[in-house]
Amino acid sequence: MLLYITIPILLLTILFFKLRKSTDTALRTAYDYIVIGAGSSGCVVASRLSEDKTKTVLLLEAGSSDNVDPKIGIPGCYIELQRTGYDWNFQMQPQDHGAKAWNVIRCPRGKCLGGSSTINGMAYCRGDSSDYDSWEKLGAEGWGWTDVLPYFLKSEDNSVPSHKGSPYHNSGGLLPVSEQRFSQPIMMDIIKAGLELGYKEVDVSSGKDIIGFGRFPATIKNDTRVSTSKSFLKAAIGRPNLTVVTGAHVNKIELENKRAVGVHFIKDKTPTYVGANKEVIVSAGAVCSPQILMLSGIGPKSHLEDVDIECVQDLPVGDNLQDHYAFLLKATIANKDDTIIVSDAGVPTLINYMLGRKSILASNGLDSTAFLRTELDKDTEWPDLQLHIAPCFNFGGTEERSLFSVKNAELGTKLGFDKPLKEQMQQAGITFMPSLLHPRSIGSIRLRDSNPRHPPCIDPNYLEDQYDVDVLVKGMRLVKKLVDTSALKEKGVKLLNIQMPGVSEEEYSDVNMTEYIRHFGGTLYHVCGSCKMGSADDPTAVVDPKLRVRGIEGLRVVDASIMPHIVSGNTNAPCIMIGEKAADLIQMDSK
Repeated sequence: MLLYITIPILLLTILFFKLRKSTDTALRTAYDYIVIGAGSSGCVVASRLSEDKTKTVLLLEAGSSDNVDPKIGIPGCYIELQRTGYDWNFQMQPQDHGAKAWNVIRCPRGKCLGGSSTINGMAYCRGDSSDYDSWEKLGAEGWGWTDVLPYFLKSEDNSVPSHKGSPYHNSGGLLPVSEQRFSQPIMMDIIKAGLELGYKEVDVSSGKDIIGFGRFPATIKNDTRVSTSKSFLKAAIGRPNLTVVTGAHVNKIELENKRAVGVHFIKDKTPTYVGANKEVIVSAGAVCSPQILMLSGIGPKSHLEDVDIECVQDLPVGDNLQDHYAFLLKATIANKDDTIIVSDAGVPTLINYMLGRKSILASNGLDSTAFLRTELDKDTEWPDLQLHIAPCFNFGGTEERSLFSVKNAELGTKLGFDKPLKEQMQQAGITFMPSLLHPRSIGSIRLRDSNPRHPPCIDPNYLEDQYDVDVLVKGMRLVKKLVDTSALKEKGVKLLNIQMPGVSEEEYSDVNMTEYIRHFGGTLYHVCGSCKMGSADDPTAVVDPKLRVRGIEGLRVVDASIMPHIVSGNTNAPCIMIGEKAADLIQMDSK
């Protein structure tokens, strides 16, 4: 037994020192390309650009290595990584229309090699093909479905049996995608319940014909998380032309005559400047990318003046912020063997995992999902609802990592959110999470002040538009219909009370459901859109279709912030695609 524990620790230690060696390399005074942020997009860009041995690449990451904590590699531990040193620990601004029940509205973002792909739920989903065709119609030329599909395929190493031979999937890329080996029985019953309601079983990760229920692939290989650090960066880490620096907190981009010529950052409390011969690529994510641009004098002029920063280029940086708003519906179940009892995930579970046996730790717990249309928007073809389903009653982490803290005692008591976490962890059940895919409520990112160390103000403006609530009300009714199917009734599935205090109408009235949704929802961790891509004549665009910052030479943004509108699904796969396509655009422009 000791051998099985010692060998993984030894391998982790060797890998850590190997990576550490690569980040301790003496810095050059200048590099051809400087990539800011080693996240889902940044690792891809740095890896691909460094394939050209004639070009030098510097990758700067504010966080640490991802090889220190073994929990990072264990799929079932991902919620435990939030509110740690691997998370920026951002908080959103108090909301007037949504997420009203919580004392704190958290916005987890990865702060380590791999970025959010190192702390996320590992779900692999491209969205819907119409998302990208819509981008192109909005002025993002070259970003239609037929343009982006080759880049999804380029990155993908798909081992899902049902996908082999599909024109929408590929094997041989750097990113492993697979169905999870461990699945709770109730998850297949939920797919059966969807079929009972008239939906199809679909390939949810393909991007084509995804409306229906299906198994949810993940970026997991051999029961281990695979981030962009473990895939793309790992493939490049030994190249002499690539330098990776962790613990590098960027203060600003140096601009001369409206050209990006270098980057100022702090490393080991020491101010450092490195020049860029060709380009600076900002891949710090939808929160930090607009923050860095604004700190550098690129952003809304009036706002920059308010925080005493000279405006070099007046652009709508930080506008167009979008996120997937989701809320929780909890259900009990008759047979505890059908779901995960969180309190059972103790030492025996960990030992089974380490020995390669069947273990809930090998799964993210989200191995089925559904994409649905409410038909409220007649002008689009995409799904407007996604149903995330967790086969456990408690979904939010252990006591010290709990995502939810109710500020109104009456609400907490009435609806069970104040139950001791230990009690919830011992409960058998299911958590349904209806998610709004295409919000009409748009938020923003703004600087708090001119101090680079201070977190920005994140205001998603949840549910300001009543349309968003209307979609989610239909989502709640759909979950009730799902639970009322014979497939789930036979399993003894029962939804918990959602009757809001002070509301006289019944549980599933529009008024009561609206109040519940406005209180007990929040982020699905998919913030995007804050450096919008668009055509040259689009006054709301920050970058052009080649991801070049308008009016500034030698500067691009490459991450979720460039999305004109949010995609129909989880955003990690699209961010990887954006990194792949951006690398090609950069290389073509350098010839």
